[in-house]
Amino acid sequence: NLEIVIILSQIGGDIYATDRDQLGAIHCAASHGHIHIIEYLIRNLDPFIVNSVDRNGDTALFYAVTLGHYECARLLLLNGAEVNHQDRHLRCPIHCAAAKGQLRMLKLLKQFGGSCEIQISEAIYQYTKLFKLMLKELQYDENYPMNLSFVNLFKNCVEYLLALHPSSINVSNYEGRTGLHLAAASGNMEMVILLCTRNAAINPLMLYRDTLLTPLDLAMQKNHEMIVEYLHLRQDAKLADELSEEIKKQTKLSLKHRFID
Repeated sequence: NLEIVIILSQIGGDIYATDRDQLGAIHCAASHGHIHIIEYLIRNLDPFIVNSVDRNGDTALFYAVTLGHYECARLLLLNGAEVNHQDRHLRCPIHCAAAKGQLRMLKLLKQFGGSCEIQISEAIYQYTKLFKLMLKELQYDENYPMNLSFVNLFKNCVEYLLALHPSSINVSNYEGRTGLHLAAASGNMEMVILLCTRNAAINPLMLYRDTLLTPLDLAMQKNHEMIVEYLHLRQDAKLADELSEEIKKQTKLSLKHRFID
């Protein structure tokens, strides 16, 4: 309610006040999509308010992006919001957009200079999480509540990010886990095929509990027979044990250094 905000400000209310989580008025307005209040705050307060952070280091832009308030995000960006600001978890707003499957928001952030290069793994991770949830629901209720079009949002984000940065298809986390590992482990054949046809590395190694694993290893462990067949027959995929000792030794050493660093 903008009228109440103005009245409180006029009678001495501290418009810069924050709560115990260091959330200010602009964070709250962004999280609820109140663009008229954001406009008022930007027009009447110090410009630094746009990039003020909460306890987690998140700016108002993080909230607008995460909760899908496109016009609020655009207004913040037009008024100097830092598109690649990192919070205390090293996330950027574009991480949040990828994690929520928000393709339109990804494009907006990219337009304002957002770095998309490392967000492919985030989109794939969330896509596979939703895919597994969908399968779980399907086991108990044939009229499962998971909306397939919602799941497809993540596939669209993956395709968009791959189009921008094809080389990011093999980005891995500190364990060496790639998008293909995730897709194979979750039983998501559609994503496996998408990644393989976009030239993903077929036999990347990840280290889990001191054991090296390829995507084929994970698919076999999870009994995803169709994926095992596709990877083995169509992509000539290998188990970790079938790779050379030198490759395994070098990969293990490299991944252990990641843990140390």
